[in-house]
Amino acid sequence: MKFDAKFNAANLESIAFLEVRLTTNLNDHLILEENCGTRTVYIFHHATFLQSYQGASNPFPSGFVEETLQTLALLFPRGNRRVARWYKGKYRRKNLDLLVLKSGQPERRLSKYTYWRDRLVNVKEAFDSSEPQTLSQWLSGGRRDAQWWAV
Repeated sequence: MKFDAKFNAANLESIAFLEVRLTTNLNDHLILEENCGTRTVYIFHHATFLQSYQGASNPFPSGFVEETLQTLALLFPRGNRRVARWYKGKYRRKNLDLLVLKSGQPERRLSKYTYWRDRLVNVKEAFDSSEPQTLSQWLSGGRRDAQWWAV
């Protein structure tokens, strides 16, 4: 399984119709919750916290911090202006960690993830299987334009 460039936090909302919620609890990172027809994915976005433990002795298993930063690079790709506008606009009244937008180059191969693999698979499957339900969702979806025009 590979993650294409469209797999990012902004598109989780606009294409897959998942509600993205930022969390301060690292245990909740990438949890996909389904409740009464609403699907929510939680993202721990504190890159500064994670980077402070990078390369230092820390309480986390070996490679955990680096892999978590890779998930952030995947969801908030460096240089993606659309994702940056979405992040800053949606959460403008929150305490944002803007370093999340500079987390590095994303690793797009699932095989490179150990700690977050199962959760990434859940989110990716939700992303891939989502179907627009309303006209406005069809118009804003952007992933299956050929299907829309064939209808």
